[in-house]
Amino acid sequence: MIKTRIPLTLCFLCLQAQGAPQDDDPRQIRYDKIMEDSSSVDLTMRMDRLEYLPGEGATISIIVKNKTTERLEILKPFSDINFFMPYLLKPSGQRVELVPAPSLSPVILDTSGNVELSTPNFDIKTVSLGPGQEITASTQSFTAGRIGGSNQAQEDPGNYEIEYQYGMSGQRISARYQVVPAELGASSLAIKMPRNESMIPDGKKEGDKITLFTYRQAFELVTGGMTYLCVSPIDISFEHELSLVGKAAARLGTRPDVFLRVAESTSAFKDLTFTVANNEDLTLTWKDTQGRLQVLKLDKNLVKKRAED
Repeated sequence: MIKTRIPLTLCFLCLQAQGAPQDDDPRQIRYDKIMEDSSSVDLTMRMDRLEYLPGEGATISIIVKNKTTERLEILKPFSDINFFMPYLLKPSGQRVELVPAPSLSPVILDTSGNVELSTPNFDIKTVSLGPGQEITASTQSFTAGRIGGSNQAQEDPGNYEIEYQYGMSGQRISARYQVVPAELGASSLAIKMPRNESMIPDGKKEGDKITLFTYRQAFELVTGGMTYLCVSPIDISFEHELSLVGKAAARLGTRPDVFLRVAESTSAFKDLTFTVANNEDLTLTWKDTQGRLQVLKLDKNLVKKRAED
């Protein structure tokens, strides 16, 4: 499921750059030229899937092509003045906004209520594209755990559209996807990682530090006659080390905020086991429909990178 991925730990509602101080400021002149160049490119948006399981992490790719005969300096996709807007699609085709749209207006109010211009972020990230050249940038929804940072987008079954605004260029592109209904399968496991974390509860002192035991989860989701084996790339923590009963309770009293599907089968993953090596690499084993043992090793750096990118 994972393609080339730059970070979408840029979350899907990103920062804004606004306004302008002085027209003769060299920084402003460059900034305006970057915005002009950015409006001269072709944009294409792709999802890594057309259908997602409820809560599944997603990757979005933006292809940017210089359609001019000049070299352009343009905004780097997924930089600080780009944002996404998620919409629910009704059967009528109407789009329902799931989060408020951020404002890109250069006008703000000072403490007295007077209108003034905000200072733009001149330290923007850019890329240079030659004539006809194109680049592909990808980002993920792991930061918020869902596309668009919305509690509904990609969590509830339904049809959705994600719209991307490319900074101040005025360009908007979108892609549609579906979240399909799914139920938890019979197998789910919580596995202790070989490291612990510590924290000081709010209002407590250093001497009140507590140990948090970290776990990963693996579980089945069933939909459309298929069973998907899923792994959470993010640790879950408990103040007390889990007993076997506790592990059963942690199997999925609540599903992780985001997860990766790592295998699929037309039947349940029989005799599923989940182990962790000292270096935190993960191994899943199960028996297939013919009773043969299947082994899947997951590099911890790859799994965690998918969550951190």
